[in-house]
Amino acid sequence: MNRGRSRYGSIPAAAHNGPPEPVSSALSQAFDDIGGAAAFAAWAKQNPGQFYALYVKMLPRDFRAEVDAKPGIEAIIQQIVDSRTQAAEDANTSVQPEIQ
Repeated sequence: MNRGRSRYGSIPAAAHNGPPEPVSSALSQAFDDIGGAAAFAAWAKQNPGQFYALYVKMLPRDFRAEVDAKPGIEAIIQQIVDSRTQAAEDANTSVQPEIQ
């Protein structure tokens, strides 16, 4: 990957940082002028499909969750070992003849 270029090929990396400040300010001002969050929520209730399509675009593209399953696996292995140990102990105590 070339330095200063994004992973998307020939598009400069800075192009993925959002709109320039004047555009962002104008959008914020227009949003406030048409009713702000309350008007947006009213629109979202009337147009849930369009709202969720927009919402999904706002989510991070590279979302990753780390799951550590090792403690769970270790607990299962310990249960197996414990049950086998208990079974072996039970077998040893029940097989031994009583001494008179």
